[in-house]
Amino acid sequence: NGRCHPRGKQFLYDGGVHVPLIIRWPDTIGPATVRAELASTIDITATILEMVGVAVPDGMQGRSLLDATTPARNAVFASRSKMDDTHDAMTMMRTATHKYILNRMPERPWCQFNNYKEQQYPVLALLQLRALEGRLTPEQAQFVAASKPPEELYDLRSDPHELHNLATDPAQADLLMAMRSATGQFSKRVGDEDPDDGWRFGGWPATYPTRSIEDWRRIVEEWSAHLLEGAPRPKIPAGVPAAKAGTAPGQTMQISDYVREVLQDRDGVFWFGTNGDGVCRYDAKSLPLPPLSYLSLEQGFGGRAVRGIVQQPDGAIWFATDGGVSRLQDGKFTNYTMAHGLVDNQVWSLMCDSAGTIWAGTHGGVCRFDGDSFLPFPLPRVEIANPESRFSPLVTFAIFEDPAGNIWFGTDGEGVHRYDGESFTSYTKKDGLAGNVVRCIEGDRHGGIWIGTNGGGASRYDGQAFRTFTSKDGLSNDRVYEILEDSRGDLWFSTLGAGICRYDGTSFTAFGVDQGLQNLHPLGGTPANIHVQEFFEDRDGILWLGCSGGLFRKDGESFINVTRNGPWPPPATARSSNRMASFARMVPGQWQVTYQSGTSMFDSWIWGPGQHSMRVETDGSGAAGEPWRALQLFYWHPGRQQVCLLGVSPFARGVSAGTMRFEGESADAVFDLNQTPGLRKMSLHWDFSGRDRYFETLLEASGSSEYSLLNGPLEYNRIRTRTPSVRRTDVEAPKPSKQMQLLESLLGHTWETKGEWTDGDAFHLHTTFEWVPYADYIHGRTFALTPGVEPIILFDVFLYHHTGTDTLRCLALSKWGGVHEGDITGLAVHQEVALQVDLKSHEGDQVVEQVMRFEFEEEGTLRHRIWAVEGAEGVPLLDVQHRKLVLNQH
Repeated sequence: NGRCHPRGKQFLYDGGVHVPLIIRWPDTIGPATVRAELASTIDITATILEMVGVAVPDGMQGRSLLDATTPARNAVFASRSKMDDTHDAMTMMRTATHKYILNRMPERPWCQFNNYKEQQYPVLALLQLRALEGRLTPEQAQFVAASKPPEELYDLRSDPHELHNLATDPAQADLLMAMRSATGQFSKRVGDEDPDDGWRFGGWPATYPTRSIEDWRRIVEEWSAHLLEGAPRPKIPAGVPAAKAGTAPGQTMQISDYVREVLQDRDGVFWFGTNGDGVCRYDAKSLPLPPLSYLSLEQGFGGRAVRGIVQQPDGAIWFATDGGVSRLQDGKFTNYTMAHGLVDNQVWSLMCDSAGTIWAGTHGGVCRFDGDSFLPFPLPRVEIANPESRFSPLVTFAIFEDPAGNIWFGTDGEGVHRYDGESFTSYTKKDGLAGNVVRCIEGDRHGGIWIGTNGGGASRYDGQAFRTFTSKDGLSNDRVYEILEDSRGDLWFSTLGAGICRYDGTSFTAFGVDQGLQNLHPLGGTPANIHVQEFFEDRDGILWLGCSGGLFRKDGESFINVTRNGPWPPPATARSSNRMASFARMVPGQWQVTYQSGTSMFDSWIWGPGQHSMRVETDGSGAAGEPWRALQLFYWHPGRQQVCLLGVSPFARGVSAGTMRFEGESADAVFDLNQTPGLRKMSLHWDFSGRDRYFETLLEASGSSEYSLLNGPLEYNRIRTRTPSVRRTDVEAPKPSKQMQLLESLLGHTWETKGEWTDGDAFHLHTTFEWVPYADYIHGRTFALTPGVEPIILFDVFLYHHTGTDTLRCLALSKWGGVHEGDITGLAVHQEVALQVDLKSHEGDQVVEQVMRFEFEEEGTLRHRIWAVEGAEGVPLLDVQHRKLVLNQH
């Protein structure tokens, strides 16, 4: 009841439980009728039944407020347990004149840490600040005390604000005992038991202050400019959740305060389901469009809270929300609610089975999608000796299909049900299951079924019996909300308010605050374990965690908080590419090899663009002392699923093409060297000896499978500064081809383009093409420019003459791992000056044929178009104008 003010909403004082009840019944209840008797929310159902002429069942605890024959209540009762991320347990009895409160966890303060409330409601911040400053009255100071009395008793006639506790007053001993006894009978009747250790020690820290006095001052100052003085809140761009008030200037913003679901779709796009901000979409390949976007009710999405995300084989993505089920297909949402067959719009779980059928677990039961609408799929009911539910046994928190095709349903109070296609088998605590409130179900690679429960730990079912794991076996606590088996076979467990655990088949390893899994308060404060709601392992083996404190990902043996500003991992990077990244970390910088003649060659290793390629540029000198450069380019090819090599070397008079293999501190390349006279099969080997030295060996195939030493091993040493020693050699450097010279004369400039994309976001790009002297290739690079930010390399482009096929070719590598390769099929300089490239573009799992065309219009203007080749007509992808800047100097 009410907002999060002191003693409101989650508390059992009248500010939280005394709710006015207004009933309008024309011709039956007279206007302005006031009745003072006590009523409880459970009476509303009985009252409505009587209003419509239905007899109130004998077993119903509520009473009709309109039945004059039923005696009025002499007391009402209420209980409080978990509220958001604060744990407490208290029970209340209220009569017309007195209030009794039993605090079952008196060691906890009234006002426990709750991050979003402290940032959204300035009264709490002001209360904390004045407490630390010593400016509270004794009555006000009660609310921020470090603990509570075990019992509270108030005379509401003389103390309506419940400030003077009479529980220790001898004159009230009889009344205290009577209300204590009545509260005990109520608790026994409804199963309101004392909290167990998992509940008592879970959640956020039980002590204050969790922030320093400086932190509280900053929060109050932030709000004083908005709510306390009546000024409006800061305007937030559409489609982006507002930053929580109290965030310090420049503070990074979380994806959401609560991330419940994570999915990477088959295109590599990430979807993050939040607990109030709708769904967040992250596409690292979307540039120049923003990679991060939010979809909620305003964009046609079905709800704001997302509790499940799955993808069907046809590519459609389905979302379980607090407003039904949403399907996204071909960029359009279709929303399904009770009007389309769901038994309830509150959907808690979602599963796509091996046949592509969508199953939804709702607040009122399970439904199955038949292609047009949802149909109810009733589960069996089980009699439980001591019922326990958070909501209702009809709620289905988890749905899972095992390898045999059996479908498992985890319920809120009646254990799990297994459906084999014809009949059900039910399992509860009496069958050995850890608990009857089931939060998650997961299978392991050995055929076992893992079931996480709310308070009983986790059970593994081997087809015959259950084995249960609890905190005594190493779990951080016994409230298990999510289980995942990763690609290594390790199992991960989320324990509510106590971090996570990894089980390797023998023992548990806990991860918490010390490993980075902490609630990151925007203004500092004592670290606290977060609640992990979701595990997800992406296609690159990266473990993602959706948490009450935001989004996290695993990095080694620690965890990184991923905000809207990142840090994001390399998207769609295959494992071989990761091995290349490990090798690349050893070689950055410059290296030198010195020959007996005294001449030297220098290797410069450069990582990028993005996280998917690297190149080594080798500089030497020719016969007349003129410099030359050779290029070797290594890049992960998503279409071929391997690291490929491209080499352009005037020294070797040819172009090389092959593949790379990385293993620890060594690398091997196998490639074809295309020379004008013919084809040579080569192999190049790198082997590191410490951090500052490696050996390079060049081999040539002398038979079908045997290689003979051609050169090396050459010893390269890392250098800090380059002082080349240039001497004459017997090798004459080749000259650039006329075609390369022509390309350079057309493209060899810095080009600028500005404008707005279709979503209204501005872009500012610079593209530079540079001819590398004495080598037959042109290097192009596109940067994204943002004021106050370092330029971001979006593309590297290489135009080269292939000596084996006597063609001009193009290879473009994107920051996001895309590979675009093809032939220059048009180079006209007469009627129109234009350059056309036929490309095959590999982005993730997709392959698209494209045409890229440069049209040199009036002096200093370049039109750049790209279209996809689909059917008879192309699909436009890009059409921009570039303006020439300063001519490159060579």
